[in-house]
Amino acid sequence: MTTHAQAARIFDLTGRVAVITGGAGLLGRRHAGIIAAAGGIPVIADLPAADPAGTAAQLGAAYGVPALGWPTDITDPEQVRGLLAAILERFGSVDILINNAGILRDKMSFNMSEEDFDVVVDVVLKPEILDPQGQAILGALGRLGIVMRIVHVGKTLPPWA
Repeated sequence: MTTHAQAARIFDLTGRVAVITGGAGLLGRRHAGIIAAAGGIPVIADLPAADPAGTAAQLGAAYGVPALGWPTDITDPEQVRGLLAAILERFGSVDILINNAGILRDKMSFNMSEEDFDVVVDVVLKPEILDPQGQAILGALGRLGIVMRIVHVGKTLPPWA
């Protein structure tokens, strides 16, 4: 298993601002930890109940980097605009977007209600593909911006994660 310290030796992200949607969850926290270990500035965007500010404070203290936790429902355009404004005010740019937020309904798509299907699409696809506010975050990326799309396929982390 690769540790955060091993990953940090592979690449240097010193000063690069990385937005991690769903960043206070299991997988998102790991992405954010690797960003912080490599010197990057993690911005944890997650639902208020997930405590993004607490996650950011822990990562900042553990790795000695600035970090921001911002309560964000990524299906709410106003909250996404608030997230982007806070990032630009505090750090001036966005360099990396890790679109990690996901939601799972325990049904195959052909057995889902239309409402369940819409909720999954709103969380998983709209921030990056359809939502104008998601495009605003992508538009804020510099010319060398990096976008990672994480696809959730199950409830638990694989043993290698």
